[in-house]
Amino acid sequence: MFLEEGRVGVTLGRHTNDFMTSFYARTPSSFMIECGWGGREIDPATWQPVEMHDGPSLWGHERVWLPPGDRVVAREMRMRAAASGLRAPVQVMEVAPFYTMCNLAPGGRVVVLTTFPDRGGVLSPRELVFAEASVVGSRYASKAEVATAAELVASGRIRPVIGATTGPDDVLDLHTALRDGALTGRGALVWR
Repeated sequence: MFLEEGRVGVTLGRHTNDFMTSFYARTPSSFMIECGWGGREIDPATWQPVEMHDGPSLWGHERVWLPPGDRVVAREMRMRAAASGLRAPVQVMEVAPFYTMCNLAPGGRVVVLTTFPDRGGVLSPRELVFAEASVVGSRYASKAEVATAAELVASGRIRPVIGATTGPDDVLDLHTALRDGALTGRGALVWR
């Protein structure tokens, strides 16, 4: 679908207000649908609205349908936000496995990338069967994924945001910061 010219209306990016990482696809009827994940969760009872002055996106979200001059203005807004130090926390979504399973398309997959000692859940085999779904857990990326990531960083096509570095003795503090939303970007372990 996305190989067809004009199907991507807005490229992959991240919003300033809800921290959603998303892209927008143009439908055959020519309206756009946002496909996103990792958005901010709020409590409607305590949420306080705020006025945003930094533009709609932290990075990406190139609006390919805009005239060239307007695309330059949008890109400058993103660059000003980055230059001012605007960053969004990593969103650790604590979603009950059953809820996750109910939202999968048939044949979908839940990928578990990390765990927390005080968090758990119940996964229903019945729901797995009815969803024709699979659950994959991994503590590691494959060698090919690590090589691809290293190539992207080395070429300058992506620049990882490292919010904190620590040695192996303090890894639990790093994990706590991630869980509590106090870590901007990634945490890195350094062995010396």
